[in-house]
Amino acid sequence: MAIVSRLASSFSKVYAERIEPLVFSFRLAKRLAVFDIRGVDDLDTGVLMHEAGCEVDPACARLVKRYRRYYARYARREADGAQISAGGVPSVLPLHRFADFGAYEKVMRKKSGNFVRSAKKARETGYTTARFAFSNHVPDICEIRKSKVFRAFGPVLDAVFLTEDSIGGPPAALQSVSPLACPSHWEAFLGVFVDAPGHRQGEVVVDRKLVAYVRLHRVGNTVRYAEFMGHGDHLHGGVMMLLHMDIIRWLLRADAPESQGIQYITYGCLEQGGEGLLFWKRKARFEPMLLAFPQEGGAREVVPDPA
Repeated sequence: MAIVSRLASSFSKVYAERIEPLVFSFRLAKRLAVFDIRGVDDLDTGVLMHEAGCEVDPACARLVKRYRRYYARYARREADGAQISAGGVPSVLPLHRFADFGAYEKVMRKKSGNFVRSAKKARETGYTTARFAFSNHVPDICEIRKSKVFRAFGPVLDAVFLTEDSIGGPPAALQSVSPLACPSHWEAFLGVFVDAPGHRQGEVVVDRKLVAYVRLHRVGNTVRYAEFMGHGDHLHGGVMMLLHMDIIRWLLRADAPESQGIQYITYGCLEQGGEGLLFWKRKARFEPMLLAFPQEGGAREVVPDPA
């Protein structure tokens, strides 16, 4: 199995480095046109930064370093305005345009009414959202990731190769949801649950089943959807719409330090995935946007952005 996993990893790397750029080049113009944008030169620019002083914390420093490398793969602008056409064009939700969740919901009701109604119907059906500890729900996460062989981004290698043990194994005991140690640099999991009395994760009874989840990473003023996935049997129930709406509700709270100062949410790039994913992102108010990374130095320092 280790050999198979290495082969799968090698295939993913070759696809990302050799095949994906070709696919992106064919899709770019057509997908920009969906937003009535003629070319890359007409794109707005988002400036992504993090608070440099927090790097004294090793965990924060690792996250910042990781995202400098990660975000550098995408099309962006330098501080002097020069454009770098590496990788795809990021899909960005400019969160700073909305004063609060009410303002976002108002725009969504006007522009994306079916999206909002699907989220509402999911809640009325009995789905709920909550932060959770990854280790408590490893079997459900494994089941979600293996529930579809093809998704919006393409073939799912996890459907064949993923095992519970490879992502930590079933819990020995329930863990509490840890508070976010740093308000500016964090990882958080939010999930959609359905009541299921007696439902187990290994030998531990949890009484609810995880049917969709997101892994969020915050680096300064930017949050990334690092994983955003639902169980194939529940996708038609509006769980992803519900999850997205509740993520925005959480990130636009005025009373929590971990949500202050967030300006952008990123979720892959414009050229990734099929037309269905493009439609979904557009309805959720994601748009193509270039990224700018100011020169390092001073009180604030730059970070490259997502996928």
